[in-house]
Amino acid sequence: MKFLKAIAGLCVFAAALGAHAQQRVSIVGSDLLRPVIEKGLERFAKEQGLALALDMDGSVPAMKQLQGGSADIAILARPLGSEKLPATLTSSQLCSEVVYVAVNAANPLTEISLRQLASVFGEKSESAAERWSVVGMTGVWGMRPLLAFTPQISDGLSVEIFRHAALEDSGFKPNVRIAESREALYTSIATQDGAIGFFSALPAKENSALKILAVSTGRGGQGHLAFSPTMENAYIGDYPLALPFYIAYEKGKTEKVASLVHYLYSDEFSDYLSKNGFLPLPSGIRKNMTLGLDKRR
Repeated sequence: MKFLKAIAGLCVFAAALGAHAQQRVSIVGSDLLRPVIEKGLERFAKEQGLALALDMDGSVPAMKQLQGGSADIAILARPLGSEKLPATLTSSQLCSEVVYVAVNAANPLTEISLRQLASVFGEKSESAAERWSVVGMTGVWGMRPLLAFTPQISDGLSVEIFRHAALEDSGFKPNVRIAESREALYTSIATQDGAIGFFSALPAKENSALKILAVSTGRGGQGHLAFSPTMENAYIGDYPLALPFYIAYEKGKTEKVASLVHYLYSDEFSDYLSKNGFLPLPSGIRKNMTLGLDKRR
């Protein structure tokens, strides 16, 4: 009799393990992150016995799927200034893609405003932006020729983020040069003291000939304050050339997605995001996110 009970207990245990192994979690969200999420979660899913179903075709359809109940969790692109997500959802920032503005290290400039960037790059600006006086520089530097460079449109999101934030979605001046590659862009800025450009990924090896500028909005109130592209400034929303990505899920699905959310905020996954050109949240903020999740379970 005891033997039969033991066998029955083992069957129940095996069934529970099988159910866990077959647990399906549906992930929807921004197509911009699909390759990164798909590859980054592959090993985690195997270790946890999760069947991850990815349907990342854009943030707009993802919201409909999430609210319609056909998805468990969404990873959404949320431009700065977006409306708040519905109160029925638990949401928190995951990472940001930022655009770095760089000049040659010999350039004395340390910060620049969105308005000045529009004067340098934007087709709507009346200024020809041929010399550095266009951003308020005087003396010898004010008279130096200004050479503006952009990355290829196909090179990540940097062009669209820059156009939206600095140029109000308008185009570039005819004299703005398009670099043939990301490496060519780094080289153009590093070897020409009058160059300025932007990109969404720092060089793999530190380049002392490049100087990353702090950026301000140039608008009223505190708009004159310039912020560097750090994890903290991107998370708070102070750095204006950034596109944040958020995790969102229905409160009733907290338990189902808890292990996945924990991993998304882990040091391992954050390092992976960094290597793929995204700024994760500071470690202290990520720890608070997971502590808050555990309290809601």
